[in-house]
Amino acid sequence: MTAYTLEIATGRDAGELYAALTDPSVFAEHAPDVRAVTRDGDTATWDLAFNGASLGWTQRDRHRGHGLAVDFEQTTGDFAAMTGSWSIEPCGTGSTVRYTIDFRTSVAHLAGAIDPMAARTILRSIATTIEALAPPTKILIGDHHLTDRTPSGALPH
Repeated sequence: MTAYTLEIATGRDAGELYAALTDPSVFAEHAPDVRAVTRDGDTATWDLAFNGASLGWTQRDRHRGHGLAVDFEQTTGDFAAMTGSWSIEPCGTGSTVRYTIDFRTSVAHLAGAIDPMAARTILRSIATTIEALAPPTKILIGDHHLTDRTPSGALPH
């Protein structure tokens, strides 16, 4: 499996941002690739536009103790396996969000091509939503996962 991490400094209070991000409707409202996110108890079902098709899964969310953190794991969906977490820490008058997703696609021989594209779609959706909910924002870790690569594999200038 391959892990991808995104860390974003925000201008919003950690508790307020946590409450906002636990409402699944905010993702479809702010991220163009998110078609829908629905919640049923401790599960969330995601549907993303992906490369002319869709990428979907249902995940079980586990809130960690009394902290502002969630661990998740796919129960059904397009990944062979998928786990992840997100947490929000207070930082000055704002907060820092750390989102990690670790997955393996079901087509192993195409993973080198598909995995980075899937990660980019997911992480860009997370970043776009956080940027809309908690300005000003600054990406601290993982901005290279959000950028399309040129055919040679190098980042565009």
